[in-house]
Amino acid sequence: MSSVAQSRKWANFNAKNSGIPSNQVYSVLIDHKGDPWVVTLDSGFAVFKSNKWTKYNTKNSILPNNGIYTIVEDRKGSKWLGTFGGGVLKISGDKWEVYNTKNSGLPENFIYSIAIDRQENVYIGTSSEGLARLRLGKWKVFNMKNSGLPNPKIPSLLADHNGTKWLGTSAGLAIYKNNNIMPAGDSLLPISGIYSLVEDKKNNIYVGYKYAGLAVFNGKGWKYYCQNNSGLPGDNIRSVAVDSHNNIWIGTMGDGLVEFDGKSWKVYNSHNSELPDNNIFHVTVDKYNNKWLGTLAHGLVIFNESGIKNAGPVK
Repeated sequence: MSSVAQSRKWANFNAKNSGIPSNQVYSVLIDHKGDPWVVTLDSGFAVFKSNKWTKYNTKNSILPNNGIYTIVEDRKGSKWLGTFGGGVLKISGDKWEVYNTKNSGLPENFIYSIAIDRQENVYIGTSSEGLARLRLGKWKVFNMKNSGLPNPKIPSLLADHNGTKWLGTSAGLAIYKNNNIMPAGDSLLPISGIYSLVEDKKNNIYVGYKYAGLAVFNGKGWKYYCQNNSGLPGDNIRSVAVDSHNNIWIGTMGDGLVEFDGKSWKVYNSHNSELPDNNIFHVTVDKYNNKWLGTLAHGLVIFNESGIKNAGPVK
């Protein structure tokens, strides 16, 4: 890669200038090989491998629905994609498998979130039917009738270093422990939709609320940040990610990208930077500290304040 490319801080890939199938990028996964998987809300997904983009959709593959909300990778390298209406697609090399309400224990086909713990148990958050767990080939569903789940809509999930499962529901936070679900958090925390959950390198848990800012749990107590008490430019948080320096990167809806080092805040938006879209669905950070951003209307954005490094499609 040339030194010119090394110093470039921003890159934008969309449906016109690249092989990305849509400008509505809802999630990005950098897999164990360093290849980006870019999933969209309306046109399937694309993978950048061997210097080219390959698109997958309902017409050229067994992808059950072109609307994809989440993608994660398990320890064996299999990808799990949650679709909005077609259930879950598991990709293991050349083997593709679909799990839906007809052939599995999934309670519905509208999938918001997926998390996989160290024991390779798969947890699936649905749009209205609670949590499904796949363990050793057997399914179990947790809902408001058989558990302490506060709301059946689960936009975010996290399996932390201790094995605790955190559930971000539309009515606040819950945890899965000892085969049951119970509400979690502090009484001062918002009872609001949670769209992002992440653990940093010091095992702090970050909770991103759709309309109510950011909460942080350090293992003992909570801190709460919002537009009124911090440098957050807005309270509509859609994604939270951690870089190699343990800085927090926050994707907002309407207010751009925010960096938080635990003390100070820095905002990148379309007015003060090359960010083309202030509506950010998703942030993920690779091992080179490149930030991969999925946007509402401008496709994929790659950003590195020190210069983009070894990011596949960036030449």
